[in-house]
Amino acid sequence: MRGLRRLALAACVAVAAGAPAATETAIEANGLRVAQGRVASVGPSAPTAAAYFSVTNAGATADRLVAAESAAARRVEMHAQELVDGVARMIALDDGIDLPPGATVELAQGGLHVMLMGLTEPLSPGDRVALTLVFERAGSVTLDLPVEALGAARHDH
Repeated sequence: MRGLRRLALAACVAVAAGAPAATETAIEANGLRVAQGRVASVGPSAPTAAAYFSVTNAGATADRLVAAESAAARRVEMHAQELVDGVARMIALDDGIDLPPGATVELAQGGLHVMLMGLTEPLSPGDRVALTLVFERAGSVTLDLPVEALGAARHDH
């Protein structure tokens, strides 16, 4: 019952904000399809978590993911992970993430991702997180993403 209330609240917040809400992990809006979304957490005491998903730009015009927002964190940033001399480094993507026309961009562990930093409450597998993605052309969409343990097996690929 608690999960149903959270889902209903997330949908109400998204509708009130004027953004389409996804009650599952896929949503289509303004020529974009966001799918296979999840939030990975290393445990309830972790101060950060990462959001992963794919974005398909079915339109004929390029777009760009320019921002992400969530009440679950004090800061939300887009990052890329790069290996430098065998050491993984996170690079903040202040200019956003390009979405070429006709292409699918994967935000996945070890690459592009959205970081939720300064979590406002602990996240555990089974929880859900509302994440609003802001696109340069397509506007805003809000996802309701499941929380999974970092490295959890995926069955939806």
